Amino acid sequence: MTTSRTLTAAVVAAALFLTGCASDSDTASDDAAVTEDAVAAAPECPTPSPPPPTGEVAVAQPDDQGQALFDAICAATKTIDIVIYQIGSPQLQQALVAAMQRGVKVRVVVDGYKASQVEGGEGFASAIRLEAEDAGVPADALSINWSSDNFNITHQKSVIVDAVDDSGAALSPDALPPSARLLVSTGNFQEYQPEVKDPSSPTPLESPGKFFSARDFYVTTGDKTLIAEAARVFVSDFSCAGPTVTNDLRDSTDLVWSNGTTGLYANEVGQYPPVEQGYFGPDKVQQPPPVDQGNSFLYQLDLIENAQAGDLVRIYNEEFASTPFVRAVTEAAQRGVDVQFVMTYEPPSAKFGPSQSMVNLSKVAAAVPADSTLPGVTVTLFGPQAVFPDVLYIHAKAILVKGADGSFKGGFVGSENLSSGSMGYNRELGLPLTSADTQVVNLIQETFDADFASQANTTQWNKSNPSAVPDEWNSKPEAPASDRASADGSPGALEARDTKPVRCGPVVTG
Repeated sequence: MTTSRTLTAAVVAAALFLTGCASDSDTASDDAAVTEDAVAAAPECPTPSPPPPTGEVAVAQPDDQGQALFDAICAATKTIDIVIYQIGSPQLQQALVAAMQRGVKVRVVVDGYKASQVEGGEGFASAIRLEAEDAGVPADALSINWSSDNFNITHQKSVIVDAVDDSGAALSPDALPPSARLLVSTGNFQEYQPEVKDPSSPTPLESPGKFFSARDFYVTTGDKTLIAEAARVFVSDFSCAGPTVTNDLRDSTDLVWSNGTTGLYANEVGQYPPVEQGYFGPDKVQQPPPVDQGNSFLYQLDLIENAQAGDLVRIYNEEFASTPFVRAVTEAAQRGVDVQFVMTYEPPSAKFGPSQSMVNLSKVAAAVPADSTLPGVTVTLFGPQAVFPDVLYIHAKAILVKGADGSFKGGFVGSENLSSGSMGYNRELGLPLTSADTQVVNLIQETFDADFASQANTTQWNKSNPSAVPDEWNSKPEAPASDRASADGSPGALEARDTKPVRCGPVVTG
């Protein structure tokens, strides 16, 4: 059931998120709109719900229109545990309340990195609590917590279904029920506020676009080993585990985790940074070297470094701001690897100039001379939404590596961006891809090929043209506080950083 007051709160929550999106550059808009007078209801749950996949099954957004997320919610019989960077969708809210009405308990971890995130998280919490109250849902059916203090940003995007016991503790793989499943997303679950077409004019509250409007992937799995590991980490983070709890994820062989870095401050060896200092504080030290507690950086870097002459590397990402990855891609191109990127163009910032991602893409596009016989690096860039409001926004994060004969050598899909902040400081989750993941690999490859070849408000950088874009693309520069000055220690990120405004624990609303 959706009341007018609930819907209004949800739309306001979405707007609050996007007036100051946090520092991992998750911004996008779309011409699809939701209004208070015409809101698509959450899809009806089928009876019975389809069983979870035995392996991994991927769908592409916006093609799927978020259906895989609703399918996961519909499948729940006891619990739904969500970790999300940003959330705020009337359709999703309705689906979660309907699940609670049938007896499912819902827990959500939302990021509380900075003030704008707190506004958005409180907006979502207020809206769904109002709707749950109107629907007669018991108060203990819904719990919403701020993210763990151990990480810079909780940027993970996942839904875990029926993977905990009645006390909320994670179940072992052999104790999981048939309904258990894990959904790993590259995209968030919030509505997108449309770009302001005239920055000099007053900005009315406009209708946000659908949460699935960007290019993203959702991967659902019924693999009990993966589900149990994700559930174990969720329980740890939800319980606000202390600064020495790393969950040993650096050694995980089943999932790809960004797990923060310990030992960044004197006398804090083996611990995550104190909340008061954070990852970018002025007292950060490098000796003894801090220790990355996740496996994401090395896993993704190895995919590039192990590619050989004649291999094909295909990369979707929103950021390309990691110096080691610039070096790895450059060297791969110079030894004959065919590298292709699909990303969204970032206009120069009004204050900081060209973004690091665009500078780095230009560098790798020029990795081999124009007259070289090597394929080098080719980048398809989709135009900025500030100039082309209806253009597809590229938000996916994926890597595919194939041999010249078409054999699949390895890959990745998940929430991690190719920046030091994302891989070294955040809480992130991704999936390793192997030759056994045929459907996932084929879906990402087919989608990539279509996007790479798209000529709708796109351009390409390559060894003959490593940097030129149409003049129109720079006609509306990024705002000074652009989210794309991301959590990688850039001047923009450092200037924008404030002390974490909330601590891990329940989201309290009026």
